[in-house]
Amino acid sequence: MVEPVAWKNLPDTSTPLTAETLLQQQQWVLEQRAAAEDSAAAAAASAAEAAAPADDQVAGLIGAPGSATRTQLDTLFIPRDLRGTYAARPAAATVPPGTIYYPTDIPEQYRSDGSTWTVVGSGGNELGHAETAATFTTTSLTAVDIPGLSVTFVAGERPVVARFTGLMWNTAAGVLARACIVIGSTVYRNIGGSGTDSRSYESSVTIRGLTPGASYTVKVQMLSVSAGTAGTGAATPGSQSSLQVVTA
Repeated sequence: MVEPVAWKNLPDTSTPLTAETLLQQQQWVLEQRAAAEDSAAAAAASAAEAAAPADDQVAGLIGAPGSATRTQLDTLFIPRDLRGTYAARPAAATVPPGTIYYPTDIPEQYRSDGSTWTVVGSGGNELGHAETAATFTTTSLTAVDIPGLSVTFVAGERPVVARFTGLMWNTAAGVLARACIVIGSTVYRNIGGSGTDSRSYESSVTIRGLTPGASYTVKVQMLSVSAGTAGTGAATPGSQSSLQVVTA
């Protein structure tokens, strides 16, 4: 970069007015102009960056999942607990590895490894419970609902266990009463009761293949196998029948 000329008045001749001197001065002016334009461009870029939404700035830094920048930044992110419905759970790749998600409609927890959610913790959480102390009887040879023994729940990623407990009998000697654990029209367990003497039964079934986040209703139904009156509860009211649904 050339230095600006220090002009002096005539008749001082220390700064001769020649073409060379004028060209030198012109070059200096052009260089100053270019420097000013560069500074203005840099200032405009900084202003635009400052005006951009924070989300856009972060997105630009993170890049696509799996990129080198994303991998480096993931090591700086602190895993956090998230809550919401199962349906609102974000994709595992969009949260830092180690993040725990607590669904508000299912008693389960899930951990992200950066690409996949995995259910964590033990099972045995109750999804629903119903009981009745009333005596129920039926002469039907096809299954009918036992009033009060119905549980509606939202399925998680674990299998569920449905458990029926109650007294059962049939007034016809040698003829069984039968209780069924069902979801919709699917019978998951048939429980054959005793004859004329009332006995206590407990039976459970593990149910798999339910759709996570979907709502299901488990019922207990009863029928008389061939004749007589099938019943549950007790010949004298007071003995409770119950249905419990828990995570496996």
